[in-house]
Amino acid sequence: MPTSLELEFAAIPEGVTSARSAITTFCERLELEDDVVTRVRIAVNEACINCVEHAYTGDGEGTATYMLETRIEDDALIVIVHDYGIGFPDSGQNAAAGFGLRMIEELTDGTRLSSRPGHGTRIAMRFATPLL
Repeated sequence: MPTSLELEFAAIPEGVTSARSAITTFCERLELEDDVVTRVRIAVNEACINCVEHAYTGDGEGTATYMLETRIEDDALIVIVHDYGIGFPDSGQNAAAGFGLRMIEELTDGTRLSSRPGHGTRIAMRFATPLL
């Protein structure tokens, strides 16, 4: 059974659907509890939506992508969604913390957001899974 996942998706709404489906299948193969699967699926959905809606300007239309990666670390599932887009402006990441990011923080057991203007945004999400 694979314990990691690394997939690239087009930064379009259909890519979000594919990412959500892939992470759900992955979690089910790990035999995670239903509530953990639900939290992971919703958090990944929100992170991917952010990539589609905020990461890119119209310049990269058709070629813009983002990555979904997972790994098992100790007693947790780590899920990372990152794009290669515009990043957050220098004015501060807290200003960019909208509804989706707040929801992700509530669904996870730890969230780490990093962004560099012109180099993309990365959100790492930790989900405690003591059965792994």
